[in-house]
Amino acid sequence: MRYALRMRLDSFLTGAATASSLGIYILYKDYMVAHESITQQAYRFSSFAKLVGVKEYVGLVICSGSGD
Repeated sequence: MRYALRMRLDSFLTGAATASSLGIYILYKDYMVAHESITQQAYRFSSFAKLVGVKEYVGLVICSGSGD
């Protein structure tokens, strides 16, 4: 009986480790695709800015929130 329970536990842990590894791999690939996409967008924008002649670009203006 112990052998059967041990085999079931081993099988479960093997499946859990496989699923965890697969999940980590998928998250890594998703991160790399997103990183490459953002890099390409930044490159396209910088190329456009050079073409237009923009010296500096401020993408975010932070307001103080005082209502002035």
